[in-house]
Amino acid sequence: MNHASSAPAAFSSVPGPINLTDEVWGIEHICLFMKQEKRSLYPVVNAEGFPHPLTNQMRNRRWLATSVRAFFAGLPGCVVHPKLKSVPNNSYEPSNIVTKKKRKEVA
Repeated sequence: MNHASSAPAAFSSVPGPINLTDEVWGIEHICLFMKQEKRSLYPVVNAEGFPHPLTNQMRNRRWLATSVRAFFAGLPGCVVHPKLKSVPNNSYEPSNIVTKKKRKEVA
């Protein structure tokens, strides 16, 4: 029995592909727009000041895309960029290196 689904679980509730040019956005659209995971955005969409959903539902909420974009544009210091992986600074040299001490072998 194959339990694999053809669509990823995060996008299963939205018919068709996610497109940021849609006029109405779901949580999946906001995930794509912010380049964040779905569970990390629940506190944002439930926060005071976030646009009210179009319907009075707790599941499958939808918002006007213009309202969501305006909300994120109005946040101080909020610039939408993709997540960047941290790159180590090659010029950094530690002042001392601590290594793990080995156990003395018991004979």
